[in-house]
Amino acid sequence: ELPDGDDAWREVFSAQRQLQKENRRDLAQLTMRLERFLKATQAIPDGVILLDADDRIEWHNRVAGEQLGIALEDDQGTLIVHLFRYPVFRSYLRRFRSGEATEDGLSLELGTPPRQFLVRLLPVANQGSLLLLRDVTDMVRTERMRVDFVANVSHELRTPVTVISGFLEQMTCDEPPQGEDAKRFLAMMSDQAGRMRRLIEDLLTLSR
Repeated sequence: ELPDGDDAWREVFSAQRQLQKENRRDLAQLTMRLERFLKATQAIPDGVILLDADDRIEWHNRVAGEQLGIALEDDQGTLIVHLFRYPVFRSYLRRFRSGEATEDGLSLELGTPPRQFLVRLLPVANQGSLLLLRDVTDMVRTERMRVDFVANVSHELRTPVTVISGFLEQMTCDEPPQGEDAKRFLAMMSDQAGRMRRLIEDLLTLSR
């Protein structure tokens, strides 16, 4: 409560009360912004770990906890290299600290059962770093399937093409097959052409 009267003390206490009100308002706004930031970070589908200048865990979002099986109350202050016990990660961290370009990140297999992660470090105001973990297991599996599929289709198409080309060479040589041999060659060429047509139709169906 402000003292009665118009003396200097009342002015001092009045100014102090106004300052406290402004501080409370600023603190409330800062708290609201921090809560919004934390909620937004929790909503990110990637794992996020905040590291201090000594590469110790300061904070992580829910996804990172699930990916690595860690909990902030137990692992806060833990050196990140104690979680990532891989020489390749230590080398990546060392290059990052020395300022070398590391935009591409690092691919690591983590967890049980193992899943493939893209790991990236980003600087934070020269006072630490953000470690981002993106689960790319499905992307890697899809890419592997795509490569295998293309290789299989190429092999399946090469066989009928080779057969047809071989028969065409014989049919166009100086002494082409006649009679039953010619009919047999043409029938086999027709079978292989049908096989190619079915493969192409399957590819078009898959594309759709």
